[in-house]
Amino acid sequence: MAHSRGFAAARENLDSIVKANAKSCGLPSVAPHDLRRTCARLCHQAGGELDQIQFLLGHVSIQTTERYLGCKQRFTMRLMITSAWSRMRRREEQA
Repeated sequence: MAHSRGFAAARENLDSIVKANAKSCGLPSVAPHDLRRTCARLCHQAGGELDQIQFLLGHVSIQTTERYLGCKQRFTMRLMITSAWSRMRRREEQA
């Protein structure tokens, strides 16, 4: 993470900032990773596509995003439907 002056923010500094702000809001102990996971899950619950969330999180593999969100079944079903739809369209084009 970069500071406004271009310096890298130390992980410990970020962690202490997040924890201090959480405490001032009366929240239990919160870590930066908790915010990352919460953001990803909220995007998913709001209907965000897994490939978009994958990009947001910087995951190389969609399977990592599935594990991160615990939603492999939804992606697999979407993949099956998309694949079936593509096969059906190809058959129609060939006919």
